[in-house]
Amino acid sequence: KTRNHSMDWSNGFRRHVESIPQIIELHRIGGDWDYLLKIVTDGMAGYDKVYRQLITGYDLDNVTGYFAMETILSDRPLIG
Repeated sequence: KTRNHSMDWSNGFRRHVESIPQIIELHRIGGDWDYLLKIVTDGMAGYDKVYRQLITGYDLDNVTGYFAMETILSDRPLIG
């Protein structure tokens, strides 16, 4: 979540996220949060490293992480 919504800030944040290879998806979303990122690391130490890279140089209001313990279904094709 961020307090910054200018195009300049958004474009800079996008470039910053693109520079972190462990972030494999970036979505701008509606609701209480502004962005949703999908991050793949080899454990909590890897996540912490990405987290520190992500917050460096950006005034983010709130960062919250949710962690998948197991992938049950992935890359399912859309039908219809």
